[in-house]
Amino acid sequence: MLKDLFIKYNSKYHYWDFEEVRQWQNIRDKGALRFILFEGLVKWGLISFSIFIALLLAILDIHSTEIPLIALVWSVAACLYGYGIWLGTHLSYKRHCNTTPSY
Repeated sequence: MLKDLFIKYNSKYHYWDFEEVRQWQNIRDKGALRFILFEGLVKWGLISFSIFIALLLAILDIHSTEIPLIALVWSVAACLYGYGIWLGTHLSYKRHCNTTPSY
């Protein structure tokens, strides 16, 4: 059941055609760490953190000493997000490979 949730909500690809399979194999060959850092930390974390900090600075009076702690927490959350996407896509790919007949 947990696998189904990861596949449904955390997979990068939902319909596996030849192009998606090729893209995932290319991404997978480069490694999970690279994927987590790029998809999680850079694409999601950095953009979201920038928006979050801009909103905090506009709305609340936060001190500059609090920003590194917020950045650390946001980085951990971004890496967990990246890992969730990796895991969901990997499980979806495995399911696709197990249910699709080989030609």
